[in-house]
Amino acid sequence: MSGTCKITIVNPQKYSCPFYDSDLIKIITGVRRCGKSIILEQINTEISKKSTNIIYLDFEDRAVTSNLTSWQDIVDYIDNNRDTNELCYVFLDEIQTIDNWSIACKTLRKHNCSLFITGSNSKLLSREFTKELSGRYVVFHIRPFGTTSRKRTYKIDKF
Repeated sequence: MSGTCKITIVNPQKYSCPFYDSDLIKIITGVRRCGKSIILEQINTEISKKSTNIIYLDFEDRAVTSNLTSWQDIVDYIDNNRDTNELCYVFLDEIQTIDNWSIACKTLRKHNCSLFITGSNSKLLSREFTKELSGRYVVFHIRPFGTTSRKRTYKIDKF
């Protein structure tokens, strides 16, 4: 599978599942507080049922990622903490906080990693990044629930 597509979806796990083992970079974007990190955690939980070769880094939790300040630090950390004999699932939450993070993404996808990243629309989908990785990623654009979706999900008759 290769190519670039933009998908706006309500149930991202249902549509992202075919890409789990793909070498395409899975980009989850959306407005602030729409649930990107929650969806990333849900995908991580689903994949953990079939593999233990998983690395999850939340770049908003500096207690965990304070030593990872460059793209090379990220690549080195992942290479040193994974089983290189099998596909490694890598989750990078809010990766745009690291300078030149796109270089880490390009490198990791060549190191037998299935890469999932989240972040702001403006930084993840900048012209430079999309030009650099053309054909190497798929975007899942997450939107917050609207009134109709909330009613249907929570079985509410009136708001």
